[in-house]
Amino acid sequence: MANNTFIDIDFAFSANKFTSDLNLVQDNSAIKQSIRNIISTETREKSFKPRFGSGLSGLLFEQEDIVLYTTLSTIRNQIRAHEPRVTISKILPIRTNSNLSISIEYSYILDGKQKKDKTKVDVTSGSPTTGSGSSSSGSGY
Repeated sequence: MANNTFIDIDFAFSANKFTSDLNLVQDNSAIKQSIRNIISTETREKSFKPRFGSGLSGLLFEQEDIVLYTTLSTIRNQIRAHEPRVTISKILPIRTNSNLSISIEYSYILDGKQKKDKTKVDVTSGSPTTGSGSSSSGSGY
C-alpha cells in the first residue's frame, strides 16, 4: 500500500531557519489545523466562498441550546464538506462558567491505518488547544 502524507503550510507563517521557506505541518497536525480553520472562519468571511465557515462567534453570548446544537450540526457539515480526510465521531460543546469550547473527535486513514484523535477550540478566546494525541484503531475513544 502506498504511503500518503498530508502536508499544509503552517498558519503561524514562520520561516525555516535553514531554507527561509515557510514551515509546513504534516499528517495529523495538518488535519487539526484545517479543522480549526474551518471552525474559526465565519460564514461570508471568505471571498467567493460565502458558505464556508461555521458562524461560531454567534454562539458567544447565546444561552439557547437549540442554537448551540444547530451550530454544532453546521460545524459537522462544514468539516464533512471541506475536510474529506476525516470522519467525525463526536462534536461536543463544553461550557465552563462563561467560557465555551467545542471538542471534536475524529478518525482518519494514514498509511493504511485508521487513527483517532481530537481537537478543541475555545470559542471565547478563539484559541485552539489540541487533544491527547493520535491512537490506532484498536484503542482510544
